[in-house]
Amino acid sequence: MKRETYEKVIRFFERSRWRSMILELVCKILPVLCGTVYLFIGVGLLFLKYEHLARYVAVPAAGVVIVTILRKLINRRRPYEALGFSPFLKYKEGKGQSFPSRHTACAFLIAFACWYIFVPMGIVMFALAVIIALSRLLSGMHYPSDVISGLFLSLIIAVLGFCVV
Repeated sequence: MKRETYEKVIRFFERSRWRSMILELVCKILPVLCGTVYLFIGVGLLFLKYEHLARYVAVPAAGVVIVTILRKLINRRRPYEALGFSPFLKYKEGKGQSFPSRHTACAFLIAFACWYIFVPMGIVMFALAVIIALSRLLSGMHYPSDVISGLFLSLIIAVLGFCVV
């Protein structure tokens, strides 16, 4: 996306108090909600002595480590840094590490883990993951390629961790 596109999208949200509030809530609350659901399911599985608990924990954890290492190695500048605009959310100067989107990757890794345990919960979590991914674009924090790569890395990690190994 170009600078003008990001600015147009951000202005669209900033012009309405309601749209602005909704995007801010989505950006800040949904990732926390995803993590909380994942944690509560994990605790429930622990109490139930679920035989695949280790896999439920290990696959997303491995994914987060892989994505974090990739981000540090690639250190791609965020769109607002590279294109020179103000993102929707407050930010730290010189943050970098845009590629791949860790928020997106984590949300999809959690969705895959939930799918592995209980398909209906996985479907709900996939819907939340899509919304989180879109919020990363709409807020100007990531390029489309950052978000798409976060999704595909999660898919590869989930298939290897939940289906192959």
